[in-house]
Parts: sequence; C-alpha cells; structure tokens
Amino acid sequence: MVNLQHMGLIAIAISSILTLSVALPAAYALTQRDNFNDSHTTFRFLGGQKICGEKLCSGISYDKHLKQMFDAQRSAAVCREALKEGKKC
Repeated sequence: MVNLQHMGLIAIAISSILTLSVALPAAYALTQRDNFNDSHTTFRFLGGQKICGEKLCSGISYDKHLKQMFDAQRSAAVCREALKEGKKC
C-alpha cells in the first residue's frame, strides 16, 4: 500500500506540472509571421535585395553572378555526360 507521504508527493508533482503547462507561453516558432521586410531576390521570385553569393550586389553584378551560375550548371551537366561515356571533361 502507498504511504500517505508518497501520495502527497505525487499530488504535488502533478499539480506543479499542470500549473507550469498553463503558465508558460506557447512556443514562438508557432506564431504567425507578419513582417516580411527581409525578402531577397531569387531567380524565380524577383523583387527585394539582390544577393550574389554571400553579399548584396547591384543589378549588373547580379546579372554576372547569374551567368556564372548558369555556366557552372551547364558545364557540370556536359561533364557528367562525358564521364558517362568514359571521356574526360
């Protein structure tokens, strides 16, 4: 049979857990976002700040950055096809 002392400790533990669960605020990650001032430009979604790698850039350098990125993707695809055929790239 359970002691009266143990029953008291169990009651205190349960009431403490219930009190804390009601008193603590909800997680901030679950709150709806309403500030979108940090939007950045991507290739698909224009508008916002232009990002070149790890820094902000102007329109001209953004165009150069996009060209370099597309050229790198294209050369990787060509190299992949050459390697499949057993050729050097």
